[in-house]
Parts: sequence; structure tokens; C-alpha cells
Amino acid sequence: MMNSDNPETREEGKEKWIESVSKYGPIFKTIRDKLPKRFMTEFEKSSWFHDFTIDNINISSNENKTTVLDIDISHEESAYRLKFSGINGLVINIPGTKNLFGGKLTWGYTEFEQNNDIWTIRILCDLHCELEIIFKKVGIEKH
Repeated sequence: MMNSDNPETREEGKEKWIESVSKYGPIFKTIRDKLPKRFMTEFEKSSWFHDFTIDNINISSNENKTTVLDIDISHEESAYRLKFSGINGLVINIPGTKNLFGGKLTWGYTEFEQNNDIWTIRILCDLHCELEIIFKKVGIEKH
């Protein structure tokens, strides 16, 4: 809605966005300290990776036969490799490339959930794209 040509629709989208963020903020505060400190430092310093380009997604297995997902992201002078391990589920929903900003997949909004030792991250990208990763551990490297 916030990308609509109609000013009224954009304003309604902005109001819904603010409402959604205000509901999620208190939830995130209860789990944020359970994520790795180094990851959280970079995540928060980089405005939750908002407007970062997703440059590469790589799925592999490590020496322990554990599924690993690496995501390379960049924005201006910053670049990171996010390392998700213990993957229990993965959804990559990119219904086409027509709505990608500048022809690149761009990180928008993020939500985390925790259920015992299993984490879920949902990343809303561009207009209609979403990544959902269910994992046990996350790490970060400057790239």
C-alpha cells in the first residue's frame, strides 16, 4: 500500500505499518537478548538490514550433515554474510522479478519468533517477496 500511486492508499498503508511495528516491538524485546550478541549488534547498527540488497543465497550441508543457509547482503559500504544453521524449514517466495526495486531483491521488514530452541525469521522483501527461515543458530561475518 505504501508504494501505491494513490496518496490515500499510501497514507492508509503508512498507518497500518506503524500499527504493525508498534505491536511487534514489545514481542521482539522479550526475545532479542537470546539472539547472538554479535549478530544483534550488526543487525541493529544496520537498521535491521532495511534496504540491504540480497546478493546471494546459498544452501549447503556442513561436515555434520546439517543444512546451512548463507545469505550475502550489502548496502553502500557494508556487506555481511548471514549464516543460518540447523535449518528446519525454508520458504523462498519470489513470484517474479517485475516488482524488484532496481532489479534486485531488497530486504525490507524483519520479524523473529522463538519456540524453545527453534527460531523463525521472516523477511519481507520488495513488494511481494518473502523469505522465511526456521533455524537453530544464526551467525554473521563482515564480507
